[in-house]
Amino acid sequence: MATHKFYTLYVDVYENGARKEIGDLTEDECNDICMEIEELWRDHYRFEAHRREFITALSREDEDIIYLLTRENGKPCAFPEDCMIREVTVGAPGMNEKTLKLVGDRIPIRMPGYPGRRFKVQFSDV
Repeated sequence: MATHKFYTLYVDVYENGARKEIGDLTEDECNDICMEIEELWRDHYRFEAHRREFITALSREDEDIIYLLTRENGKPCAFPEDCMIREVTVGAPGMNEKTLKLVGDRIPIRMPGYPGRRFKVQFSDV
């Protein structure tokens, strides 16, 4: 069985449950979201941090798209094959703990300095 490799993942941003257009965010907000996305992926692949990096960027063709790519030893490469089955656990254990898919589910991200605003991101290959 052949495996499909992903070289780019698209990122949808949600604020307080509604999809957010990147153009509606300030430059600082957009930069902070991008940093949190990269941190989320680095946390999941921390044992490969010495050779793999995750990079977020805005599309040059359409400024309303954030995408994520990865580099290994400084060269563009495919995402790890297991990224489609990796899971993220969020919330307090035993209280509101949830297990979400890294790719496909909406994942809350920490955004210090933005009280009252709950941001989530969703990664997809389409």
